[in-house]
Amino acid sequence: MEVKIRTINGELYIDGRKVLHGWESFTGWYWFAVERVQTLFRKVNGKGIKDTIWFGFVQGFVGEWGDFSQAEIETSPLAWKIPKKDLPLAGRRVRRGGGEEEPLLPPLDDLDFLCMLEEMEHERRAE
Repeated sequence: MEVKIRTINGELYIDGRKVLHGWESFTGWYWFAVERVQTLFRKVNGKGIKDTIWFGFVQGFVGEWGDFSQAEIETSPLAWKIPKKDLPLAGRRVRRGGGEEEPLLPPLDDLDFLCMLEEMEHERRAE
């Protein structure tokens, strides 16, 4: 799904909707929250915790709008919240002709990611 990702006055917007919070992961996925759906208490990984369900845009293997759980993202050791100051620059995008930002390529799959880490470790040891 193609969307318009823009930074306007230091704020991130996707299809004209202001991004309130964002998360990213080592696998190349991004979650952009544009609207709080609900806050609830539930079990995540066997623990009772407070969770917020957000509506937003997810850049996974494909880009799509939908609901997602903040607690599920934040309990993953591979994902983290994007600092507010970095949010306007977050996400996969490229600049085209008129300076408009558009989504970039899909994220790496797990095998590509592991190969990339192995290559980086090999280069580090060679130095």
